[in-house]
Amino acid sequence: METFLYGAFGAVLYDLVLFWTKRFSAPLLKFSLWQYLTIMAMYLPAAGFAATLYPYDPGPTPWKAVLVGFGLPTILSTAISVSDRAGRRGKAITRLRGPMPSASGRPRVRIAGSLLDLIALV
Repeated sequence: METFLYGAFGAVLYDLVLFWTKRFSAPLLKFSLWQYLTIMAMYLPAAGFAATLYPYDPGPTPWKAVLVGFGLPTILSTAISVSDRAGRRGKAITRLRGPMPSASGRPRVRIAGSLLDLIALV
């Protein structure tokens, strides 16, 4: 149980990094609190479960479990991002990740981001 909790804590750390980096990786997309909570609700048990099942050598420690918990959402979001980009070669099944700031410095209108936008932008 302790390893599960440390793994889930690693996912919380990942979510904090995710929330902070959205202002740089997608400055014109806006996300609502329910989207962040949904992603967190998916990552917490998955990271805790992965930390519990991970074959540690020579054995589990809190630090290793936190790293596994942090690494799992990173791997998942990277895989989703890569598959999303690969799927756009033919028909675009997902939209682009939002508008970029204009070169003239004039602010553009912020648009609502989807859950896929939130997951795929690391």
